[in-house]
Amino acid sequence: MKSRSIAVVVFATLLVGCGAARPPATRISDVGVLAGTYTGSMDERGFAWRQSRLVIHRDGTFEITIGEPKGLRTNGHLLAQPDGSLVYRYGDLKGTGAVYEGGGRRVIVLTQSDGEATITVDTSVP
Repeated sequence: MKSRSIAVVVFATLLVGCGAARPPATRISDVGVLAGTYTGSMDERGFAWRQSRLVIHRDGTFEITIGEPKGLRTNGHLLAQPDGSLVYRYGDLKGTGAVYEGGGRRVIVLTQSDGEATITVDTSVP
């Protein structure tokens, strides 16, 4: 019975791990390819999960909307770096970004420089 319980726990752990896996990382040399509307969530230290919407324009400017509590709507700028990563700034906040693509989805993860918040958004891609 004990081995069966262990097997169930191992199987459940594998299922959770597979569901959370990101597609492969993608190097970005031109932020224009990211233009579009993305939805997801913001995980900020000390606050509950909040819905997020990120609209990226071809020139790298973006509008981000974060849901309540402590919601916000602001504009920022996203730049591609020589190594294929991203940097962003909105208001006094700045950070880095990464793009993952696979399975018909594009995931963008923006991590604030001080580590206080991470925004994860995605959209379908052709």
